Formats: sequence, structure tokens, C-alpha cells
Amino acid sequence: MIKKREDAAMQFEGVGRKEAAQKERDEIVIIRAYMPTQLTEDEIRLQAREVIAQAGVSDLKGLGKVMGILSKQLSGRASGGDMSRIVKEELEKLH
Repeated sequence: MIKKREDAAMQFEGVGRKEAAQKERDEIVIIRAYMPTQLTEDEIRLQAREVIAQAGVSDLKGLGKVMGILSKQLSGRASGGDMSRIVKEELEKLH
């Protein structure tokens, strides 16, 4: 929901509709108030390392397995994009 409103705000600004863009940003503030606290990158990275170790994954071929487990553990507390990027970085370090 937040991503959708961020995109809409950028599009509204792009065509000079500042009031509509601000409305979208105001809605983001309201939505965030009801969402679980988002994890920091360091917290996501720590969880990713634990899942990688527990799953016995040692290369990028296991990305899907790690993401499946991590997504369930961090549901609503981290974006899929952030999780994916961090897991890839951690798996690349293993080589």
C-alpha cells in the first residue's frame, strides 16, 4: 500500500499536481502508523545469515529456499526487495 502511494505521489508531482501528491504522502503517514515496526538493514541481515546457516545454503541456487523461510519470518516487517538484496549479498560473500 505504501509503495503504491509513493509511486502515485511521484507521478502527481511529475505532472505538477502538488496537492494530490501531498494527499498520497499524508496517507502514507497514516498507513505507517498501523504497520508493524520495520526492521533495520542490520536486523534483516542478521536474520538472513541465521536462515542461510540453518537451511545449509551455500550459493545463489538456494536463494528461493532462503527467501521462502525469511519472508515468513519477517512478514510485514521488511520489504521483499530489501530481503532479496540482502540475501543475495550474503550468499555472494560465501563464494
